[in-house]
Amino acid sequence: MTVAQLSPSGSDDDVQVRPPNTRLRQARLRTPSPADGRFVMSRQELAEAVNAHVFQTTGRVSVMDAHYVARLERGIRRYPNDDYRAAFRAVLGVATDVELGFTQPGRPLEAFVTTVEEQSDGSVTQLVVAPGMAVVIVPADHPALLALVADHQERL
Repeated sequence: MTVAQLSPSGSDDDVQVRPPNTRLRQARLRTPSPADGRFVMSRQELAEAVNAHVFQTTGRVSVMDAHYVARLERGIRRYPNDDYRAAFRAVLGVATDVELGFTQPGRPLEAFVTTVEEQSDGSVTQLVVAPGMAVVIVPADHPALLALVADHQERL
């Protein structure tokens, strides 16, 4: 579902279309429920874990609830405050805001996208995409890389 928000003027010309934050939702759905590991973490459980982390690290009480998490997942809210972002990263076990779909206002998520894929042989490839460039990271003995190097050497 894509979220459309009218501007304060109510004009259709000012409609902003915001895609849902699938990265945050996917990270939550990969995380087991603290109540019963057979299930995925609910939005309320995520909110409570974030609140607990904020309190443990800052001493401040926060009042995030499932509705706030839902607004983030639907794309209505895009960039939580610093404490919340740090807590989301810690609770969901990721290193960067981008992995959770959090981008600064006015900065597109596509500015930096990383995907990691495990291959059937156990090796891992990584694709990093930024405006104007893409980099594929593979092990030095990956067959595709060896073929590219051999092709390059033939051209010299």
